[in-house]
Amino acid sequence: MLERVKRGELRKRSKIEQLEKNYNVRRKGINTVIEELKQRILAKAAKIKRYEQRIIQYKQNIMFK
Repeated sequence: MLERVKRGELRKRSKIEQLEKNYNVRRKGINTVIEELKQRILAKAAKIKRYEQRIIQYKQNIMFK
């Protein structure tokens, strides 16, 4: 949604105001907020990957026993 605001594709004023309120776009700047959100997504993806690898490791250890 922020990418669409940046490109000028999003026209609904209420949606834009909601995004500004949730992410402090005016204070931080839209590029900074977009980058922060991308980093959060990457961090969550890495956490899920570690979790899945741990489960596979536990299953393999049980099978080895």
